[in-house]
Amino acid sequence: MFDFELVDTYDCTKCGAEYELKFILQDYVDWKENGKMIQDAFPYLNADERELLKSGICNDCWQKMFAWMDEDDEEEVGV
Repeated sequence: MFDFELVDTYDCTKCGAEYELKFILQDYVDWKENGKMIQDAFPYLNADERELLKSGICNDCWQKMFAWMDEDDEEEVGV
């Protein structure tokens, strides 16, 4: 379906885990240089992969960083 031109390795800036992402070079240019929304530029990457590309933070670290938000939501529901 997609003809990937670029395979690049990204390290999470928090834990150092290494991830390999495959994407089309023109899509990267459209996002980075031309201002296209990341979800529109990379529809074939999942949300976790797009977040890693955008922020440098993997999903595991993202979940750990914001786990307190889920706890607050649960408390509000119980009130």
